[in-house]
Amino acid sequence: MSRQRIQRRAARAVTLSLGVLLAGCAAVPTTISDKMPAIPGFTPKQDKTIVERLRAEDAADKVRPAPATPPTAPPDPLADLDNRRIYSYIVPSPPLSAYLNGLLQRVRQASPRPDLPAHVYALYDNTLVADTTPAGNIFLSLGWLKQVESEDELLAVLAHEYGHIALHHYDFDEIANNQKRLKLLSTGFFVLRQVVNTGNASATLTKGDTDRLKTQENLIQVMDAVIHPGWKRAQELDADKYALDTLMQMKRAPKGLTDFFEHVDAQDTTMKLAAEKAAKETIKTPDPAAAAAAAAAKFSWGDLLDPLLVQLKSATHPSAAERSLSIDTYRDLFYPTASQPVRIRPDMGGLAKVRTENKQLFANYEKAREAEIKLKNGDAKEALKLARLAASGPTAKHAYPLAQQFQAQMTLRQTKDADATFNLITRADDPTWKEYDFYLEHSQADQKAKDGMMEAGFQKFHEAPTLQAARIAYYKKSGNLKLANQLVITCTARTPDYRDGCEKSLK
Repeated sequence: MSRQRIQRRAARAVTLSLGVLLAGCAAVPTTISDKMPAIPGFTPKQDKTIVERLRAEDAADKVRPAPATPPTAPPDPLADLDNRRIYSYIVPSPPLSAYLNGLLQRVRQASPRPDLPAHVYALYDNTLVADTTPAGNIFLSLGWLKQVESEDELLAVLAHEYGHIALHHYDFDEIANNQKRLKLLSTGFFVLRQVVNTGNASATLTKGDTDRLKTQENLIQVMDAVIHPGWKRAQELDADKYALDTLMQMKRAPKGLTDFFEHVDAQDTTMKLAAEKAAKETIKTPDPAAAAAAAAAKFSWGDLLDPLLVQLKSATHPSAAERSLSIDTYRDLFYPTASQPVRIRPDMGGLAKVRTENKQLFANYEKAREAEIKLKNGDAKEALKLARLAASGPTAKHAYPLAQQFQAQMTLRQTKDADATFNLITRADDPTWKEYDFYLEHSQADQKAKDGMMEAGFQKFHEAPTLQAARIAYYKKSGNLKLANQLVITCTARTPDYRDGCEKSLK
């Protein structure tokens, strides 16, 4: 990628971020001529001029070479999968896996970069979840399999996610990680300098050094919140274009992409409205004393930055209107004479058969979700009924429905049944750390048995670094402070990226 192109993309990222910062949650125009969200501070005429400039920039990018190999090697795919399995259920269904990876293989073969390793996993979630990791793992929820209107749309989702891998969109994440490593190095340098200056091995940081580190942390947060979302938005648009290139090569209907955008937009709108409703219902009358104390407190940059950070961190994806405009412009530039496939009925391909053959699996996961909601609402008896139905037939050995059954049994103090269910979960291919955490918190087993379960779980997830903090917190809570401190030292030495989390676990 040329220096000029990188500069254009960086500038666009900053423009998009500042637009979000200034506009907040501005409404997206609905007219065809104004599909692009309004740019704050500009007249409609200037706004359209900016859109034309963006089109010109896309035209200038007509040469689309394969990106160079990134300087950092991607993470190990199996270790990356372990990190995901810690908090999210993978659906262990060989037929589903075969279908999804068959589609992904077709996407890879038709894409400009067919040589990159990638694998797709089905997630238990009924909402629309699709994301990719630097290791080449694509995670796609059951919600997509149930809601897409055609196989073209499913191919579009996979082509978009594979585009993130092919375009090395995790490079910017590595920049952010390097910033955080630099902060750790700065902390170590300041501590070492203070030890040398005072001759005291237990010396603490001076106020000046503490302030410098706080300033560095604020800059990192601003980088994450202001530049990062804009860059991510540009990456999403580029992944859309990569998906269009792939779909055109496959001679599939580009409408799959716009259906994809609209489904994501509809879900985002629904979730936003639900969050706003929940926020209104939980608003409490402010405590006058607390308000007076806050007013008298010294000014903090955090008071200014925190609301902006929350708003900006949610601005990583463009709207469906913006994405559709970007794709229409791109298609006009690169495929002006291409005939667009028009179908009276959506092309379901093998998706219809997959839905029919997995009807019971989908229904059981829906029951498990209902059981989870009942548990949260305090109705353990009804949750147990639903969970037993969910953990039957094709999902009898799946961890997600079994986990709801286990938690309901523990809540109802059915200890023997809960232990039997937990043993099934530990032998499953798809448990999460939540089951181990719940067992260690609520089990009446003796300390030695719990310690054994902690270590067995840690090995089950192949000593995943993300579990270090939970392991340290467990031994601290159980009173084994010596081992907890030793684990912090080990964490810092072997996995410095997780040092902050490990140290916080002791506090």
